[in-house]
Amino acid sequence: MVTDHLVYWLLGGYPPTRLSTHPSNIVKAELVAAIEGPSATPVTEMRKILEQRPAFIVRPRFVWYLPDTSEAEQLLEQTLARDYAIAAAVSNRGIFRRKPD
Repeated sequence: MVTDHLVYWLLGGYPPTRLSTHPSNIVKAELVAAIEGPSATPVTEMRKILEQRPAFIVRPRFVWYLPDTSEAEQLLEQTLARDYAIAAAVSNRGIFRRKPD
């Protein structure tokens, strides 16, 4: 869940990383470095999430904490374009399903 992270509670699941308990944490460089180590960045945190190859990624058209110019946003967009297909749209959110390998 790129936003709406409370759904993990409803599903009985966990966010993909410690920092993504609130998704906007992944772009707070100081927080990422403090929790994951001095070499960690928002991009490395996004990469760590995407390397888990989630079956679905749900995101609104505009993600308030990801500026269009950020490397983390570009990585997310590239991964969605390459590895995912839109499965549905609900309440202005795209639901992307991972393509078969």
